Amino acid sequence: MSNIYILKGGNKISGKVQAGGDKISSVHALFMSLLSTGKTILKNVSHCKDVLKITSWIKENNYADISLINNDLHIQPTGIEVDLMGISKIRASICMVSPLTISNSQVSIGNVGGCNFTDRPIDRHLSLIEACNLRKTIKADSVLFCSTALPDELSFDCSTKYGPSVGVSCHAIMTAMKMKNEVRLFNIAKEPSVITLLNAIEKYQNRDYILKDRELIISSADEIDNNDIELDIPIDYTVAFTFISAAVATGGDVTITDMSEIPMWLKTKLDEMNITYNKVEDGIHFECSNVNHIGEINFEPWPGFQSDMGPLLAASLLTIEGRSKFIEKVYEKRNSHVEGLKKMGYHVEGENSEVVVCGSKPNNENLTVYASDIRSGAALIIGALNRNAFTVVTNITQIKRGYSDFVNKLRNLGVDIYECEIS
Repeated sequence: MSNIYILKGGNKISGKVQAGGDKISSVHALFMSLLSTGKTILKNVSHCKDVLKITSWIKENNYADISLINNDLHIQPTGIEVDLMGISKIRASICMVSPLTISNSQVSIGNVGGCNFTDRPIDRHLSLIEACNLRKTIKADSVLFCSTALPDELSFDCSTKYGPSVGVSCHAIMTAMKMKNEVRLFNIAKEPSVITLLNAIEKYQNRDYILKDRELIISSADEIDNNDIELDIPIDYTVAFTFISAAVATGGDVTITDMSEIPMWLKTKLDEMNITYNKVEDGIHFECSNVNHIGEINFEPWPGFQSDMGPLLAASLLTIEGRSKFIEKVYEKRNSHVEGLKKMGYHVEGENSEVVVCGSKPNNENLTVYASDIRSGAALIIGALNRNAFTVVTNITQIKRGYSDFVNKLRNLGVDIYECEIS
C-alpha cells in the first residue's frame, strides 16, 4: 500500500496558516537531546515525518522517556546505549557518530539516507570523525567506528565543496558536547539549526561560545555535566515560503500566523517581486496579486537566499508573464522538480545548476507526477494549483518528511486536495 495526493487546481490561495517549527533544527536538536543526561524540552518542535520517525525510534528502543505535553516535546534519556543502525536513513543521524563513539567506545551506522536531488557525499563527516581519532571498519551493510585516544584539541573546517555545511557544523557542535577541551571550528554554517545547537550546548553545559564571521570557538569545560533545559525551535521559513509561493502562483494572499519577523534575505526578494507584506494581529500577511518575475537569483548559504527555496520559487512564477533564471551555488544541481512541471505543460528548463522559467499556461490533462524529494514535491503541488485538471502526486512520503499536516493546511487555504491510499 502507498499514499498519493490528488488535487485539482483553479482556486485562489487565501487564508491563515501556521508554518510550525523548523524541521532541520528539530531533527538535530532531537538527536542532540540523546547525548545529554538531563531533561530536554523542545518547544515549537516540527511534527513532520522525519521527526515522528525519530521519536518512534526513541520510544521503541527506550532510549528516552519521551512525551508531548502542550505541544512541547519532553525528552529524558534513559542511559541505554544508542544504536544508529535503525535510524541511519535519516541523514542527520551521522551527526551522532562522533559523540556516541566517544561515549560508548564504538558505534555502527548503515547507509546514510536523505534527499537525492544531488550527489551529497559524507566525506567531510568522515574527515571530522578521523579528526576525533576515531577508527572505522567497513562491513557489508554498515561502518563500525571505534574510539582511541581523544585529540588534545579539535580544530576543524566545516566546509565542503559546496561551502559551509549545516550537517558537518551540527556534527562538530554535537561532538564538542562530549569534549572538555576548547573546540575551534572554521567555515561554520549559520543556518537556524546550527544556532539552535549552539544555544543548546550553552544551556546544557554552561559553555560560552564566540562566533565571529564563520569562525566558532566553544569554550572548554571543567566537567561534562548536563543541565535540564528548554530549547526554542525557530519557525520553518522554508515551510512559510511554501505557502507564500502558493499564494504567488494563484494571485492570492496568506497570513503566516506564527511569523513575527521577516529576515532580510527574504524581505529583499519579496520587495523585488512586488509582494506586499505587513504585520497584523495574528502574524504577517502577504498579498501576492501583482507579482513580478525576479530576473536572476543565486542560491547561497545562509544568510543568502537558500537552496531549499529554489524549487518553490520557480513553481510560483510559472504562469506569470516574464522570465527568471535560477542559479544553484550550493549544490551541483537542483532541478528534480523540472520534469514534473514540464509534464504539466509549463515552459521551464533545467540543466545541472541552472533552471529557467518563462511565464506560460499549463495543459489541462489529468496526469501523474513523482515527488523525488521534499521541496521538488512541494513545487509540483504549487505547479498543479493553476491546472484545471486532476494532478496525482506519488511518492508523497518524501513531501511528508518536511511538512506536517500539509493536506489540511492547504485545504484551509482553499486547495482542492486529498490524500488517498492505493495498492
